[in-house]
Parts: sequence; C-alpha cells; structure tokens
Amino acid sequence: IQIILRNNFYAWSVSIKSVVPIDMDVMGLVDTSNVLGPVYCNGFPKDKIYGCYDDDKTKFTFEISDYYKLYTFIFLFNKFLENKFNLSN
Repeated sequence: IQIILRNNFYAWSVSIKSVVPIDMDVMGLVDTSNVLGPVYCNGFPKDKIYGCYDDDKTKFTFEISDYYKLYTFIFLFNKFLENKFNLSN
C-alpha cells in the first residue's frame, strides 16, 4: 500500500494505491465521489493523482479538511487493514 499526504494550509490531499480493494466505511469523513471536481494536489507527481474512491477502490485521491478527520481516517484505515489481514494481536 502506498499513501501520499500533503497539507496545503486549506486541507489535506491524500492519494492511496493498493493491490487489494480498500472497501471500508469512510464514515462520511471524505467525499468519495469527488463531486466538486478534481482534488487540488499541488506538489504531487502527476502519476500519483488518481480518480475518486467510488470509481476505483484500489487507487484514489481525496481531500480531507482537518487534522482530526485525517487522524480518524488513518485510525479507521489501520483497523480495516488489521481486520483484512488478521494483523491484530
């Protein structure tokens, strides 16, 4: 799994690329359809900016508005991975 994050003082831009689908409940933390258009990813290599989560659960890019939502997303993502690959102790 490859995760790229960048903060531009407005929001966090996040790109995730995985060999397995990330079929987790994002609990409304991010816009999974990118209804507002392409995510602004200043500083990302062009080949690391993907489409929306709803279209491809193996590689997607989204914005998340603040540190607390980002932390919560990463926490949920970690729990998803633990459950998917039986990594819990």
